[in-house]
Amino acid sequence: MSSKLIISPKLLKQRALRIWERGDIHRAWLQKQACFPVDIPLKSISSKSLLNDYSELKFPSF
Repeated sequence: MSSKLIISPKLLKQRALRIWERGDIHRAWLQKQACFPVDIPLKSISSKSLLNDYSELKFPSF
């Protein structure tokens, strides 16, 4: 898959670690609130990229 279309594992880990360090998950647990699913923003994909790289992005059919 084209690296320009998705988030890299390194960046995904950095963003998840930032959420952990900010304390959102800890705070939710202490307040007995749900904290999942966690939102990790991804970069926007242009319509042109979606159209050009659709075959790489589509989910496999089962």
